[in-house]
Amino acid sequence: MVGLFTLESTSPTTTYGALADRIDATAGHVMCYSRLPLRQLLRYIATNTADMWWISEHESPRSIPPDAPSIEQHLQSQLNDDTELIIVEGLDWIASRSTVPATLAWLQRLDGLVRHQDVDVVFPLDPLTVESSFWRRLTGIAPLMTVAEPTASESVDHRSLEHDTTGDGGEKVGLVKSPSVSQSSDAVITHLVSLPRLGFTSAVLARRMLQWKRMGFDLSALEPALSLTDMDDAFSVYRSVELDIVRAIDALRLLETHESALTVTEREMFNYRMMSLLDVEKNVQDLEHLLSAR
Repeated sequence: MVGLFTLESTSPTTTYGALADRIDATAGHVMCYSRLPLRQLLRYIATNTADMWWISEHESPRSIPPDAPSIEQHLQSQLNDDTELIIVEGLDWIASRSTVPATLAWLQRLDGLVRHQDVDVVFPLDPLTVESSFWRRLTGIAPLMTVAEPTASESVDHRSLEHDTTGDGGEKVGLVKSPSVSQSSDAVITHLVSLPRLGFTSAVLARRMLQWKRMGFDLSALEPALSLTDMDDAFSVYRSVELDIVRAIDALRLLETHESALTVTEREMFNYRMMSLLDVEKNVQDLEHLLSAR
């Protein structure tokens, strides 16, 4: 097993449950580039088993910008003769900040590099977060891994850890369950590429709704669009909700960045309102006003 591989995964629990034996069996150097802040990542992988970095737009000593050139440069600087395994999360986010040809070209360069050094690179990815054409081309370069699902006991353990609310400081990702969606606590909230009107269908809409539901958003306002036969009308509804979600995600990142300036009650209140998409613009303004006064 040498080269690039794709791991179909919808959560960190699935990812690190599937890779646990591989990580434990690795005698050499393991590198992990994760969408999770490092303190959350420690719930899945120990510091003595891997070097870890946070893929994020936030600047910190252990963060890497979510773009292919930055990750490529950093990876090359860290790669050494002892490296055996590299895990790179967030390929959908990385690809959305570039073009498909540029992303695939980077993967091909990376494939040549790691094959020369006998290194495995695994990309955990939910296929619903990328276009089907990109998924096909990706798995042509990085074949799909077949792994067992994590056991029920493992999932329960991780969920209990995710609900720990102590001592995470500013690195904690603000996620809540929406009132109408059963959300995995492993959900990663991220901006998705905006859907164009060209090619917009009910099937495309349903797939995008599933992506947002997995993040935990309440999509009550968008569900009527599934029953519309006029795709122009359906797209109009979709676009309105999409703009709210974009603003809500930006607000959630603002909450995360300024967590220490807010009380627990304030964080939970704004978190709930953003995930429920309740009067998003007004609540964003209220949040910004509150932070400016602190």
